[in-house]
Formats: sequence, structure tokens, C-alpha cells
Amino acid sequence: MYFNQLNSLLFKQLLRKPLGYILVISTILLGACGGGGGGGGSSANQVCDRLTLLTTDTILPGDPIEFKTNETLDAVYIVLSDSEVPLSSITSDMGYIVNAPITPDLAANGGEITLVAEMGGARCNIPAITVDALPPASDTDNYADVLDTLEQALIKFEEAFGYDPETVSDEDIQNDPYLLAAHYIHELFNDPASEISLAYQRNVFATMSANDKAYIAQVMEKLDLKTLLENFASRFDGPIFTTTPDSGEIANVAAAEPMVRRAQCTGSYADNTKHKVAINNGETLSRGMKLSYEAQTKQRNAQSAAASQAAKSSALNTLFTVGGQLGKGAAATPLAVLTTAMAISSITNNMEIDMVAALLPSEITEAKLTIIPKPRLEEDYTEKFSEPSWLFRVDARSKEYDFSKLVVDTGFAALGAPKSPVDPNLMFGASEVANRVTSKAGAQDCELIVPPISWNNIQIGSDYAEPKFISGTAFSLNTGQDRKITPQEVGQSELEVKLKSGKFPSYTNTLAMEQDTIVMENLAKSFLFSSSPIVVNTPGEVIDVNVSILNSVLPEKHEMQTSSNLSVSKTRSGDSLQLRIATPSDPEGYPQYITLTSTSKTLVPTEPRRTTAEVKLADLKISIEETLAGSCDETVYTEENRAIITGFSNDDSVTWTSNGGTLTELANNTVRFSTEDVGTFVLTATSNEDSSIKANVTINTLDCAGNVYMNANVVTNASSPREDCTNSNPEDVEVETIFGVVNPDYQGLSPANIRQKMGSLSEGRPFNFDQSDSDNLVFSEERGDQCLTTSVALIADSAGTIENMGDNTIGFGTSSETQGRCIEVEYSEGEKGTDCITSGALGSYIMAWVFDHEAEADYELKIDLACSAKPVEGLQSGNNIIFVIHTYDENGQEVNVLPLTNPPGGATTCLDGVLPSGKRWTIPAMASGSQVMIYASFFDSVLASPPATQQDPGEQVLKNSGDVSGTIQVIVE
Repeated sequence: MYFNQLNSLLFKQLLRKPLGYILVISTILLGACGGGGGGGGSSANQVCDRLTLLTTDTILPGDPIEFKTNETLDAVYIVLSDSEVPLSSITSDMGYIVNAPITPDLAANGGEITLVAEMGGARCNIPAITVDALPPASDTDNYADVLDTLEQALIKFEEAFGYDPETVSDEDIQNDPYLLAAHYIHELFNDPASEISLAYQRNVFATMSANDKAYIAQVMEKLDLKTLLENFASRFDGPIFTTTPDSGEIANVAAAEPMVRRAQCTGSYADNTKHKVAINNGETLSRGMKLSYEAQTKQRNAQSAAASQAAKSSALNTLFTVGGQLGKGAAATPLAVLTTAMAISSITNNMEIDMVAALLPSEITEAKLTIIPKPRLEEDYTEKFSEPSWLFRVDARSKEYDFSKLVVDTGFAALGAPKSPVDPNLMFGASEVANRVTSKAGAQDCELIVPPISWNNIQIGSDYAEPKFISGTAFSLNTGQDRKITPQEVGQSELEVKLKSGKFPSYTNTLAMEQDTIVMENLAKSFLFSSSPIVVNTPGEVIDVNVSILNSVLPEKHEMQTSSNLSVSKTRSGDSLQLRIATPSDPEGYPQYITLTSTSKTLVPTEPRRTTAEVKLADLKISIEETLAGSCDETVYTEENRAIITGFSNDDSVTWTSNGGTLTELANNTVRFSTEDVGTFVLTATSNEDSSIKANVTINTLDCAGNVYMNANVVTNASSPREDCTNSNPEDVEVETIFGVVNPDYQGLSPANIRQKMGSLSEGRPFNFDQSDSDNLVFSEERGDQCLTTSVALIADSAGTIENMGDNTIGFGTSSETQGRCIEVEYSEGEKGTDCITSGALGSYIMAWVFDHEAEADYELKIDLACSAKPVEGLQSGNNIIFVIHTYDENGQEVNVLPLTNPPGGATTCLDGVLPSGKRWTIPAMASGSQVMIYASFFDSVLASPPATQQDPGEQVLKNSGDVSGTIQVIVE
């Protein structure tokens, strides 16, 4: 409807000009129209053919006229002699209802009414309706009674909302929407400058002619305004809520939104922290929610407001029609009364309903159950304190409130609308009063939209909440209203508390919002020794032990018993005991015992709360420590270990045995192990006092006779995809397998220290690996309000064997597979690109061969490897095999004996389609004791990665795989 099209624009201009000129449009159209849209292509004749007048009998002024139509009503007019006047309408089940105006002529003489409806761009003439005259009023002075009834109704209204005109402050109306509304109504109906005020209207009534009084009396009886006002007043038998000082309950009120929504506002309106609706217990919350629910029900139920809605429509139509008949600027006496009648019918129709529905709590947002003082209780708690109790609290929230609708409904909607025959100056005084109120509220230029108000931590007593145990027998509920809980047994119970049914009605609440559950537990009193058993290393020593007394409010209530040969002194600090124990000096006097027993209250099961600690001699134990790290002496591997005896013993010596090699027993239970064999050996130390007491140590020997060494590191890693709006992927870690020395330091590497810096690659002891970092992971991207996700299959697998094949030959057999993914992403609106998730398998192999050298000899590094991994496109691939030969004199000093024409180092490449090459060196004769070391490094990479170019790779699956097979050998001739 036209109103819906203008409504938002209109309210943005609200109160910027005198109210009589501005607010008119909304209520006229609110009553007269039914919704947006139109005929949808139908011709005017077709539109009008679908309109049927349902009211065919003779009616009285003010009665409803109903017509049936499926079209949307844009406007309806009453045809006067020389003009058309817009009327208010009400939507019905069949179409629309227009209440006939109560004009002086129709009231006295009856006649015919002709209406014109505008629908879907067409004007439809509605058949004339015959109107009978109204019967004379039973009391021609009844308007005075209406004004008296209005005065009493307004007093009850103001009291109900906690409004006192004598004490209300500017701050009150600036911060509290209830008080602003009450103050607004009070001023309009009590300031003599307002044309609809009681004083002004009583003066008007006193000067009326007999004919005017008779006519107004007929209008009052037909609209039944006195009954409407009495019903209105009956809704305020007591205060809706109580006001509290700023230091009181106001602290539990909070704004659900950071500020009031407003248009072009420089300040803020309705500071919710100062709102004076005191909702602080079950009674006030229940009353507030019931009032809000009832008001919302009335808003939803058209029949509940049918009488006042009809009266409002009749009053508005009467005002317009009479204004049209009298002409603009004509006699204002009946118009002023009719304007007041329209204002009365408006506020009795829905004003307090809208306020109560929106500004009182209408939903529970959270329920919280706690146990006072705590949910986990000591079993002797009630021996010292009273029984625990449950405490149930909730958070509540109101709806949004539109104050501007109240402004529209208090009479100004009748003035200054397009085609309105009513002089806008008719309510100039009331307009000035309204402007003064809204200016003082600091809301002159605002859309008066008050956001939802929250009340937090409202305590709900047992008269408004129902407790029950869902499971467990550890507690029982006391009868009555004290919310007490009685501990019964050790163990747990689950307590549920919910709001009582029907006490807190709401259109939005769910069961989850109205209940909460908590687990309660009774804990058995116990004693915890800092060491149990209490171990004595030397008979006769003094030992200090602490004991914690757990789950007791009466830790002092206990008794201690000890064995006869123990001397124990005890001191207590809070729930902790300090025991000083003088142990027996005779080893035959063990074990001894200390027992602590509670003497405070026990719950079911009621057996004594008792703990016993054994005082015993330390058990005989053997531990082994390495005293000399393993090393090679020529071809012999040597390592030393010592057995340590703890616990009481008469004989603290051991006997060493092993499953191989040679043992030489030294002082202090130390043994030297030596062997020329490569393998794993187990040494055992056995107590000579108790042969059942043993300890083992495992030794992995070095290959002291070998001359081939290697450190290797194989890593597989699939990168974790980007996640903008999910949290699904595990932590991004790589999988790694190492052979040889961890974190090696190659600085100063030489034959003399190679066994400490590199691992021996012995025949029959290969380096095997089989590892994977493959997974199905999630890629997520946030685009606007959407979270877009993609499942990404990533592969990073590697397996293989590197072994010493004899004759200075290292054999390779490895295989790797990788897979990644490139996904289209949006960097900014309209700009897209690609995000790539890569994966890789990397192998690093550092190898060395050591030879004794004296006579001239040729050393050839023969590389017979095949590598199938494909390099990354656009990424320059360099040499991945580097080698160098070193020579050392008889003193272990590195010397260079090669001619300049034969450099010691070199490099080559092993990739898909590229075979590597080796090198040959001739080393001249050197003194006896000289050595040669050949060092080689090989780096193998299999990468699933986009091309290393400047072009966007686009969406694609990235794949790569690679095998390494063959040998690297040193040939000496």
C-alpha cells in the first residue's frame, strides 16, 4: 500500500516540522490501505468487476461497510457534493471494512453514502449505501462524562507506569521510554495549550450550542468512548512495575545492542542502563512476561481489539467527512471534539498494548543453575554448615519499541494529509506541546526506535521454578520453599531445575532456554600420604611425611594409630598433617604401619574412612649407567657401564653376564664390554644377594672394521590447506626418518672423528624407511556471508632401502609419490586467483668412504644411478650430487697431493632423463699411515608444485613421483 512505500521516509522526517503537518499521512494510510502491489496487468473494468459490496442492508452512521475483493486497496474515498475525502479502512477476511462517518446530517436525518475505491490503478464506484438517522442520545451532556472518564483513565495509566508529573525529570524522559510515553500523553491531555487537553475540551464543551451538544452526544454513544475508556482503565488496576533508584536494580539492566538505531541523530536516546523497569525475581519477571505475552496476543488477535479499532476508524472517518462538509477553516468546535475523540479511540485501541508488548521482557535468553555454596561437597559438610541449596537464575530480554507509532496515534494523523479537508492549524497548540516533549527527550530528529532491553541474573525462587533429580541417589530434595538439598550418599546426582509451566509465557522461548542441569557430588573424606609406602633406606633414620586430608570441612576430626616400634610426632596446619617418623634401627622390625581414621560424619556407605601407610625397607634395585661411551680401538668396539645398587642390602655387589663379546669386571660394579663383531648385545647385572634382582643394558656396536659411512634424512610433508572459516585440519607437521647421527656437525670432519660425526653403514644392516604424510584435508574460503569448503586429497609418501652391498658399494632403491591441488579463490569482489597446496618428499644422503693409503693408487667414484623425479616447471635445476676427495698424511693432517689439472671436487645431476657421471683421481704414494676420504652428498626431491612462472596456474591437481635405483661405488686400483 501507499503507506508502506512512504512509511520509512516519513518517520525519518518525524518531528522535524510541526506535528500537525507531518504525522497525518501514516495513520490515514494505515487505516485506509491494505498492502503494496496492484492489478498486475488487469484492466480497470476487470478490477472493478471483482469488487462486490457485501453490506446491502440499511446501516447507521458509524456502522461498518464491507466489500469483497482480491485486489489490494490503495485508497477509499467518500464522495461529497463537490469533493472526495479519504477514509480509513480495516482489512477483513473477505476484503475491507470502511466505517461510515457520523456526520451531523447523517446522524440527524440519514441519507445515502457513495464510496469510490482505488485498486490496481483503477477507480471503482461502490453502490450507494442507505444510512438511517441515529436515535437521539440519552444524555446530551455525555461528553462531559467522557472527559471525566478520560481523566481517571489517564491517572491510572500514569500510576501503572510509575509516572509522577511532579517528580519526573528531563533525564527520566531522555532515558526511559515508559516515562517518555507517559509524559507525552500527560502533556497532550493536561497542557491547556493543547486542543485535545481536558481543560481545553471542557471549555469547548461549555460553549457548544444545543445542536452541537446533541450531535456530539450521538457520536460519543455510537463510538461508546466511555466504555472504551473504562475498559482501558481496568487494565491498570496496579503498577505494572515499580521504579527503583539509580543505585538499585538498574545495574542488572543492559542494552542488547550497542546503541539506539536512529536517523541523523547526534546524541543517543533511551540509555538502557538507566531504564527503571525493575525485573529482579521470579514474581516480577513472571508478571512482566505475562503482560508482554497478553499484549502480543492482542496484537495478533484482530477480534480482541475489534471494538476499539472500529471506533478509531469511525472517529477518523467522521473527522474527515465533517471537515470536508464544513470546509477548511470553517466552524472548529465540532472538529476539535472529534479530534479528541479520534485521539481517545487511538490510545485505547493499542497504545499500552504496544508499549507492554515491546518494553517488558518477552523471552528468556539463558537459564543458569548453581549450587550454593558449591556442587561438589565434603561428606561431613552438614556437620559444620547448613544444607546446601540450589539457585536458579535467568537472563531475559524485551522486544524493540517504536515510539513514533504512539505519536502518530495521538490525533495528529487527522491533519494536513493529501486531500484532507481538515485545517492543519486545528491542533497547532497540541503540535507545539508534542514538539516540546520530544525536544526535551533529546529525540527531535530521531527515529524513536528503542532497542531490546536485557535483564541479567534474575533470581528465580522455588515458587516459580521446579527442581527434580534426573538420576542418582546422592542427594534428596527438601519439601517446602527453602530450596535446600540434603546429602545422602557418596556419589553423584544430576539436578535439573526449570521454570514452572505457564508462569513465563513467551512466543519465542524453547525448553532449552527455560531449564538447566548441574551435576552434584558428595565426596568421601580420605587421607593422602605424600609417599605410600613410606620407604626406609637406612634403618633408624628419621623421615618426614606429609598427609593431605581430602574432602572434609572438619580435618581436625581424626585419630592416628601406629605400630609399636614406630615413634611418630604429628602437627596439623589446615587440612595438612606433618608426620615426623623415627624408624626402627633393627632391619628385622619391618614392616611397620601408620593408620589415620576419620571421626567426623560419614555418608552411605558408612564404613570407616581409614587409610593405612606401610613403613618398609627400600626394595633392592639395580640401575645401570654408561661410564665410558662406546668407541673403536682399531677394529675393537669398547664400552663401559656401572651397576648402581639402591635399597637395603647386606651385599651390594653384582655379577655381569652378556650374550656375546668379552666382559672385563672393574671396580665399583663397573664392567668393560669389547668385541670385534657388529651387532646388538645385551649385558645383565645380577644382585649377588638376591639373584631375582636384575637389570639389563642393550649395546649396538659400531662397525669398527668398516670404512663406509652415511648420514641420511628422509622427510615427507603435505602442506596444510588455508582455512578462513573452518578449523578442521590437524597441525601441519612433517614426517621424518633419520639414519646415523642426529643434527650432525661436519665441521672438521676427518678419518679420525668420522665415527662420532657419521653412522657406520655396515653390511647386513641397511637403512629402511616407509613413511607417509598423506591425508584428506579441508580448504575453506570466506566469501561475504558464505563459507566455501573444498576437500583436498594430499599425498606425500616415500619408501625405500639404502644398504652397504660390499666392495665399497652403496645400493639405492627408493620410491616417492606426491600430490597437491590448486584451487580458485576470490581476493576481492570480482578479482579471482589461485591458491596452491603443495606436497613433497625429500631425501638427503651424506656418504663417506675411508681408505688407508701408501702406494700410488687410482680412486674412481662410479655413480650408476637412475632418477625418475620430474623437476618443477620453470624452476632451474642444479646439480644434486656433489663429491670431493680428501688426503691426510701420517699425522692426520689434511694435505693436497693432487695436481691442479685434477681438482679434488666435482658435481653431477640425477633427474628424469639425466644420468649422473662420476670421477677418477690418481693419488701419489704417501708415507705409511696416510689416509684417503671420499665424501659425496646426494639430494633427491619429488615435489608436487605449480610451475615457477608468472602465470596463474588455474585450478588443477598437482602430481609427481620419482624412483631412485642403482649404486654409488668407490673402486680402488
